[in-house]
Amino acid sequence: MGAGHGLVLVFTVALVLLALVNAVLVTWAAVQDARHASAIEHALGASPDHVGRALVVTQLLSALSGAILGIPVGVGLYDAVGRHASTLPSAPALLGVLVVTIVVVAVLTAIPARIGVRSPVAEILQSETA
Repeated sequence: MGAGHGLVLVFTVALVLLALVNAVLVTWAAVQDARHASAIEHALGASPDHVGRALVVTQLLSALSGAILGIPVGVGLYDAVGRHASTLPSAPALLGVLVVTIVVVAVLTAIPARIGVRSPVAEILQSETA
């Protein structure tokens, strides 16, 4: 493995770690933004699990749209560069990336969503101004 490949590997690992941290922080921000609405839903009878799942699904929709748009854009950019030292991944490999992305986002967003919806309803509604 040459120096160029090592640099690409380090850059790729850094981007993946940044994306993982970003998924958790974006979910936590969404949970904090939705505290009042989630408390009202909970007061009207929705379980904390239901509210948490709704927050996860919201994050999954953006991840899914990003992955669906990102794969063709990435392949297009790959073709536009023209000088290919490597081969394009196969369609099953790209589909695998899509599935793994959705599963990882679901797992990473479930944790802050579950923690965020466990706050007492009365405390949230008293501390928030509508």
